[in-house]
Amino acid sequence: MGDETGGTSVLDSLRNALSGLTPQFFDGLVVVVIAIGLALAALRLRADLRRPRVDEDPRTLQE
Repeated sequence: MGDETGGTSVLDSLRNALSGLTPQFFDGLVVVVIAIGLALAALRLRADLRRPRVDEDPRTLQE
């Protein structure tokens, strides 16, 4: 009988911990993940555009 009470209190504490996970929280999380992805994509695009092309003569880049 003591196990049932312990199990119920664990479930209640789990419900209390998860009660803060509202739809607004997940909406904000999606926005943050998209913003981080856009920032990383911009950094990658910048690095790719600054890299010399394969068909360019490297001597022209040194001038």
